[in-house]
Amino acid sequence: MKARTSTRTRLVRGAAATATAAVLAGGVVATSASADGSSDGGSTENAYTIPNYASARVAGMPQQYDSGQYANMPAVTGAMACDPGNPDGISPVAGRQWAYYSGDGSLGSRNANVTVTGWTSGAKALNAITTDGTQCTLQEGWRQVDSTRFSRTLTNGTEYAVVTRVNNVLVAVVAGDQGSPAANKRVALGEAAKATGRVVLNYPPAA
Repeated sequence: MKARTSTRTRLVRGAAATATAAVLAGGVVATSASADGSSDGGSTENAYTIPNYASARVAGMPQQYDSGQYANMPAVTGAMACDPGNPDGISPVAGRQWAYYSGDGSLGSRNANVTVTGWTSGAKALNAITTDGTQCTLQEGWRQVDSTRFSRTLTNGTEYAVVTRVNNVLVAVVAGDQGSPAANKRVALGEAAKATGRVVLNYPPAA
């Protein structure tokens, strides 16, 4: 029995890893298709629960904050501003955010943010991130440097953000002050892959 369970676990993890790689490389993830033409609301109450997709640590930094269930949040915490933002932009219908930092979190401390948001249309939301089409907009200096059908990579020159899509759910990781822009990018890519794999394995049933 143990051997069978172990084999099944490896197969499931392997499937999640394959799906995650497909997302980051622009491949197709096997979840139901989303409708691209719908609009999202702006409620603070989640339409459904976002599970705990977060790591206990990111690049050695402990998890310091969990927002709980809260829909009206930026899709890319740490790279977006909501005031004034875009009042006419689309908003998530579900959301949860986790913060990581070293030491006391003072200026210059290593830091990362992981945000998982649910949308009426994940495809529409992913496209809207880089066109200021969501209710929160990119802060000055942030720009897209890479994209696939299922992901976006952004930077402000030092910090990096990686956003992935699994059907109607977006996963965003922003990393800063890891020692260099290359290190920031590496941390963002690595944690985005982990969190995306967890979403694939445990996709919210109502999303």
